[in-house]
Amino acid sequence: YNTVPTEIQIYEVRLEPLAIRPVGRAEEIKSYAWGARMVFDSTTRRLILMHSELRENSDILEASFYSLDYPPLPAIAPAAIEARGTDKVWVVAIIVFLVAAAVGLGVWVVRRRETVSFTPRRRVREAPPHDAPLTVQVFGEYAVFVKGSEIPHRTWESEKARLLFLYLVLKNGHGISVDQVTLLFWPDASKASATNSRNSSISRIRHTLGDDGAEMIVRENQALRLAAEDKIDCDLYRFEHLLGKESVSAGEIEQALEIYGEIGLAPEVDTMWIGPIREHYHRVAVRTARKLGALYKEESDWNGLTRLGRQVLKWDALDDDGIWMVVKGLHRRDKPARAHEEYQKYLDHYLTEVGETYEISFQKMIE
Repeated sequence: YNTVPTEIQIYEVRLEPLAIRPVGRAEEIKSYAWGARMVFDSTTRRLILMHSELRENSDILEASFYSLDYPPLPAIAPAAIEARGTDKVWVVAIIVFLVAAAVGLGVWVVRRRETVSFTPRRRVREAPPHDAPLTVQVFGEYAVFVKGSEIPHRTWESEKARLLFLYLVLKNGHGISVDQVTLLFWPDASKASATNSRNSSISRIRHTLGDDGAEMIVRENQALRLAAEDKIDCDLYRFEHLLGKESVSAGEIEQALEIYGEIGLAPEVDTMWIGPIREHYHRVAVRTARKLGALYKEESDWNGLTRLGRQVLKWDALDDDGIWMVVKGLHRRDKPARAHEEYQKYLDHYLTEVGETYEISFQKMIE
């Protein structure tokens, strides 16, 4: 049973005169009894062969699917071929020749309908290479890493606990009263229920963060705050550190905007409390981009100006500074047609979204 292989053979079919010949050699795809199965899909009228196996020295599951129309499509009549204006037509068809043997009768088992599914292993993202035992990413998709491995959502057990930790991270060590935490996260619960939920969430956070979790959240004077900052690496803290210096170089501004990225602060988090925080950092990023744009213009770095403008337009597709950077940069790079194309796309989008004609002319932008 295990020694008879399942094979695929490709054939070339000629309709007039009728002829059939194999193309290449039959390809073995493992034994029918080793990770392969065949089903009949009554909706699509196809025979489907599925084969799966683990990669060597890996936990990755590879799956292959082969299908065959069943019954096979009938040959096209010669009259129909002539009606299409051709005397002879070659049709290359792939006929999957499935051969399997079973012990005893050696019978194909064709099921009327069967749903086959598998859940691939989720690819775990790797944390940036920093020394802190705990890494938190808030720009782009919110994620927390312990010793380089991302904490899956299911490990938190509670989405409120996961978001409460995000809120404390965004506060960057500043205390927040327990009453305000209760109001933000459990506004409709009774005082007793909200208190229990809050304490339970804090306990889950500490447990989820592992060995250092007990030190991460401190309660002092009826306020909660994140402690042990020396054990946390956070992209938000690096962003603020780069821009918080008295004198910031163009390179440091570029690093900060690279950290901020194209989609801003945790865009997938949909809560009322994150809106003002997200808007604050958006304004900081826009001001920073304007400063960097002025430096690029002063240094005649038109590639940098174009690239920066595209990033700004990712944040806000109607941003005046963003389209100016793109148009100005392209035009100065001797790409006037491309610059005008980008400008026209912006005009059309502006008219659609705002309902008015954009007032700044192309000529004004390139001056």
